[in-house]
Amino acid sequence: MSAEMKVSIDGVNAGADNALQVSTGAQNASLTLNAVTGAATGGTVSYGSAKTVATVVAVGTATLAGTLTIEGSLDGATWVSTGATVALTAAGTVTATSVDKAFRYYRTSLSGISGAGTCTATMMAA
Repeated sequence: MSAEMKVSIDGVNAGADNALQVSTGAQNASLTLNAVTGAATGGTVSYGSAKTVATVVAVGTATLAGTLTIEGSLDGATWVSTGATVALTAAGTVTATSVDKAFRYYRTSLSGISGAGTCTATMMAA
């Protein structure tokens, strides 16, 4: 088993996990969907160890609407819904939180799209 070191330079994490900023001890929020315009599966966010609470904050623009779902994985390859979903409504900010389900890896998916615009989603886990 190898040890893993995380480094933060000017507030930016370097390393495989978004677990902790060394300089401040703060955990960073991580972008999972970046201005997507249709159905999409967000990028994987690794928190270094199992976290039982994950929150997503998403911003939709124009008339884009759909359903955001928080997904979790134990290995970064097999994904399941955590059961936490929220309706994205046009030009609005929404949040969803998954609780009492331990995963190391999280991501957000956007489905059931209608309208036009973009969605950007950021996650944090504890």
